[in-house]
Amino acid sequence: MSAKVVCTCFRRPVEAAGLIMGDFEMIHLQTGERLRIDKDGTEIRDAVNPPAIEWCDRGQHFAAKLGGREEGGILWICLECQK
Repeated sequence: MSAKVVCTCFRRPVEAAGLIMGDFEMIHLQTGERLRIDKDGTEIRDAVNPPAIEWCDRGQHFAAKLGGREEGGILWICLECQK
């Protein structure tokens, strides 16, 4: 997926819980390529083991595959939504 148009007309402060080392981090889930941009503008590009995630059809969000289950051969339900 690539963005062709980016809107910069709305600026809001953004807080990210649990992001300690860098201010912005993006991981390509298929390849594991990571881009991290620190406060001072330093870009760090490396590769990591991408997290295994899936779309939870019950909660309508992405969640870790660990503990999830398929329902009816079509829907996937994460561990949190099973409780």
